Amino acid sequence: MLILHTSDWHLGSEMEGRRRIDESAALLHYMIQTIQRENVNTLLVSGDVFDNHAPSNQATRQYYDFLKELHQCKSVENVVIIAGNHDSPSYLEAPAGLLELLNIHVIGSINENDLEREVVPLKEDGNIKAVVCAVPYLISPGLPGKTQAEQDAAYEQYVINHYRRVVDLAKTTYPEVPLIAMGHFFAVGGKGSDDTVLRGNLHSIHVEALPLGDIQYFALGHLHKPQIVNGLQHVRYAGSLMKMSFAECEKEKEFVLWDMDHPDVFRTQPITVQDVPEISEMALLEGDVEKLEKDLLELKSKRLQQNSDKPLWIAINNTGAFYPDLKNHLTTLLGDDSPLDIVVCKNQALNPQFAQFAKSGRKLQEMTPEKLFDEFLEGQSRPTEENGEPLISADDRQWYKLKLLEALRACEEDDQNAQ
Repeated sequence: MLILHTSDWHLGSEMEGRRRIDESAALLHYMIQTIQRENVNTLLVSGDVFDNHAPSNQATRQYYDFLKELHQCKSVENVVIIAGNHDSPSYLEAPAGLLELLNIHVIGSINENDLEREVVPLKEDGNIKAVVCAVPYLISPGLPGKTQAEQDAAYEQYVINHYRRVVDLAKTTYPEVPLIAMGHFFAVGGKGSDDTVLRGNLHSIHVEALPLGDIQYFALGHLHKPQIVNGLQHVRYAGSLMKMSFAECEKEKEFVLWDMDHPDVFRTQPITVQDVPEISEMALLEGDVEKLEKDLLELKSKRLQQNSDKPLWIAINNTGAFYPDLKNHLTTLLGDDSPLDIVVCKNQALNPQFAQFAKSGRKLQEMTPEKLFDEFLEGQSRPTEENGEPLISADDRQWYKLKLLEALRACEEDDQNAQ
C-alpha cells in the first residue's frame, strides 16, 4: 500500500497582495499526476487545507475540483483529511457525510465522547490493511489565571492524553494491523522555515512522549519545512505545498511517499519549477543600498536573458544606513520593463528620527498629535548643514501649527465618535 503524505496547502493565500490561485491549481494538478504515476493507494492531508477560516469561492472550488479528480484516480482507495489551525473545522467538515460515500474522510474537530470518528481504516483491494488515527488540530482548553508556561504544559499533556486514547481505541478495534497517526502541531526540535529550531513553547509537543512505539508512520502538518523530526525516520512533516515566505526561497517543496510493504523506506517527490512552471519564483537580496542596486541590475539582466514570462518576486533587506522611500528608489532604478517585482522592502536600520525617539525613553501613547507635530517642526527649524539655513522659518512654523489645530478641530466636528 503506497501512501502519499502532504499538508499545508493554504488554498486562497496571497503574498503581499499577490494572488496565488493559478499556482495552487497547478500544484494540485501536479499532485494528481504524481498519484497517477506512482499508483498511490492512500492520500493523507495533514491540515491547513485553506489559508483562513472563510475561504474564497475560488479556493473552495479548487478544493472540490481536486477531490473530484482524485476520485477519478483508479489507484486511490483512501483519502484522509484533517483540519489545521488555519481551517474552520465546521466549514471543512460540513460535507463529511457526503464525502464518506466517496471514501474521503474529513475530520475537522474532536469529540471526546466519540473517538471512533478519528479512527479510520485504510483498505487495499477492499481489505483493511491499516488504520489511521486522524487527530485534527487540537485547540487549547485554556486555563484562566495560569501562567503561559503552565498553560503550555497543560496543553501538551492534553494532546498526549488524547493521542493515547485514540491509539488505544485503534489497537482494540483493529488489532494486528499497522497503525498510522496524523497531526497538526509544533514538534519540539522541529525547524521553522528559517531553520530556527523550535523549543518547548508555543504549545509545542515533545513527540517522544506520544505512543510512537505503536505508530509505524506519523504524518505531521503545521511546519512548512519538509523534515524528519529529531532523527525519527517515521515522524515527518511533509511541509507546505507552496513557498509561504521569503525565508523559503532556497527550500525545496516535496511530497512524502511511504510504502507499507517496505516500512523503513521513505521516498520524497520534489516539487520543482521544471515540473510546475507556475510556481512563484522568489529571491532575497541583502546588503547596503549600493550593493542592492548592483545586485538588482545584474538579476534583471539575467532574468531578461532567460526570457521568462513570470516576474521574479524579490524581498529586499537593506542592512546599511537607513534609506527613505527605498522601494520607490529601487523600482525606479529597474524601470518599467523590469521582470523583477519588489514585493517586500525593509530597512534594517531605524529611521534616525524613530531611533532618536526610541532612545529618549518616551512612550508613543503619551504623545499627542500636537506634541509630535511640534517636535517635527522643531527639527525642521534647525540650521541645515548645507547653508546653515533652517527648512522652516519661525513664521512658517507658527502657520503650520495653526493649520494642524484647524485640521484636528475639523476632524472632531466631522467624527461623531471622536470622543
